[in-house]
Amino acid sequence: MRPPVTEPALRKALCDAARVLYERGLIGPTDGNLSARVGDGRLLCTPSGVHQGMLREGDLVLLDLAGRVIRGG
Repeated sequence: MRPPVTEPALRKALCDAARVLYERGLIGPTDGNLSARVGDGRLLCTPSGVHQGMLREGDLVLLDLAGRVIRGG
């Protein structure tokens, strides 16, 4: 069984994915959002209006499954 992905690792992976998608011209600077589930009923999401190619791990927003902000924003 694979160990669970940690929140810091997931933050890095989302930022890396957003940068690669932007660099390859697959998304524009502020197009859409990327998100990933953080095990126990939480989501990490890229914020609206932030340049996808320049995201930092601290920019991501942590939400519950109802869409309420837990941290960030």
